[in-house]
Amino acid sequence: MRLSMNGQRRALVLAPLLAAMMAGCAGAPKNDTFDLSVSPAAVTQGPSLKSRQLLIADPTALKALDS
Repeated sequence: MRLSMNGQRRALVLAPLLAAMMAGCAGAPKNDTFDLSVSPAAVTQGPSLKSRQLLIADPTALKALDS
């Protein structure tokens, strides 16, 4: 099946347009950071939380610095 000049022109216009629309469906990139939030006072106080420890791992570099 041969495409006419009009059909070729239409394909050349629609292909990048379709690719751009599909790229918009990819969603947002994953966030490399995180938030710390304060818990309600009722959850953080009480006898059950007295003997707990919070372990924080040593930080590691996720990406090389560009300097």
